[in-house]
Amino acid sequence: MSEEKICHLVKTSLVDFPDHVSCAVFFPGCNLRCPYCYNKSLAVPSEQDTQSSDMVSFSELEDFLLKRKNVLTGIVFSGGEALMHKDTVKLIKMSKKIGYKVKLDTNGTLPDKLESLFLDPTTKPDYLAIDIKTSPSKYKDLIPLSPSDFEERLTKTLKIAFSMPLDNLEIRTVLVPSLVVHEDLKNIASFLPEKCKWFLSRFKSGNCLDEHFNTIAPYSQTEIDLLVEYAKRFISDAKLR
Repeated sequence: MSEEKICHLVKTSLVDFPDHVSCAVFFPGCNLRCPYCYNKSLAVPSEQDTQSSDMVSFSELEDFLLKRKNVLTGIVFSGGEALMHKDTVKLIKMSKKIGYKVKLDTNGTLPDKLESLFLDPTTKPDYLAIDIKTSPSKYKDLIPLSPSDFEERLTKTLKIAFSMPLDNLEIRTVLVPSLVVHEDLKNIASFLPEKCKWFLSRFKSGNCLDEHFNTIAPYSQTEIDLLVEYAKRFISDAKLR
């Protein structure tokens, strides 16, 4: 019986982990349903998606990391939502034991799972990226599966995150028209320390989870510039990426 395929593997990345040549692991499945999500195959994977040629098993990933340890220095765990997967802890522990630095991407809704990683030196991430979608009060309308206590969860996630050096932490927000306006940036910034890294990115229509969002025009460059400058009022290191 063949070993279960558990994650997608991107073998080399120069952009996903600052200061590291890394590989990236993407777990299928997410506990949120952001309508503007452009990666349906990860958020809501079909059986075909879970059998694609870039899916690997635990032992295949381990063999790959051992072979590439003189070339790669980092590994990124992403999704979907990486903290949902049953093998994430085991994979992080294995990667760090081989000698890799670990970056974790998360949506901030599973603070208890994140806390358990931070409490164990063999699983504590070296770099953390947290996606904050919009004002916490909007999550209930934005994401049907969003927990009703999202603001509480986000607050706990950020408390855990801020225990690490701010150079090893980044916050990410997609500038989706109507979902992220000036007031939402102000609300998000109220949760953040003034010196943290906050990356704002352009919304891309065309392959959204909710087809209605494919009809929404992205912000113009002028509008984006104004939003970024507004975010800088609160977080000096806010920037477009």
